Amino acid sequence: MKWHKRNIEEMALDNIDMINKEREGFRRILGHYLPSRNQRELKILNICCGPVTEEPVLNEFFNPLKLVSVDYSESVEEWARAYGSKSFVRGDISKLDEILGNEKFNFLLGRNIPLSPGGYGLAPGSYAEFPFGHKKPLTGYRYEPVEESDDWLNIFRNLRKHLSEGSEFFLTLSRNDEFYRAQEILRKSGYHIINAGENKFPCPSDRIGMADKEKDYYFISGRLEGFI
Repeated sequence: MKWHKRNIEEMALDNIDMINKEREGFRRILGHYLPSRNQRELKILNICCGPVTEEPVLNEFFNPLKLVSVDYSESVEEWARAYGSKSFVRGDISKLDEILGNEKFNFLLGRNIPLSPGGYGLAPGSYAEFPFGHKKPLTGYRYEPVEESDDWLNIFRNLRKHLSEGSEFFLTLSRNDEFYRAQEILRKSGYHIINAGENKFPCPSDRIGMADKEKDYYFISGRLEGFI
């Protein structure tokens, strides 16, 4: 369904309290897990950004030289504009060369990336059970090893072309199967994981109709290693 611009702007305004809670939650996450952030001038590539409601937080926290936020959805772009995003670029992250050319960044951000095989969401209503010893109402299935043909493996390998050597990254995941998949994908793609685990501060959702939900259940941070 394509929303009319007026409807989106009105709903965005009505949703501003929820957005502010989400922003405050994400600011707390960054402050806890990246307290000694590098003060150099950062060029941030924000992938699978959704409506990029965290943009003011990123600008305040990092004061980046440049911020580019990428998502493929036309409707998401309309929401991003309604929230005042200046960094949103619509495009397919599997074809970043078409969006970014030869440009390089030194910080990779990805929040709640949908790391299901093939990059597509799976039927809701199931549970994924893993070593943390608890269940969450997640969309997903049991973890399976990452194959060489996996779309996400290819995406993260291709991302390296747009990241300077030694670039930092910070990812959050909503599902525990995605959390384990992400670690395997990152290691196979030459990303050095420094810290990973269950996030102590799940963030309240900024999505309409999900006021009682949370996201950013898991986090992974690290640095890009040498070429593979």
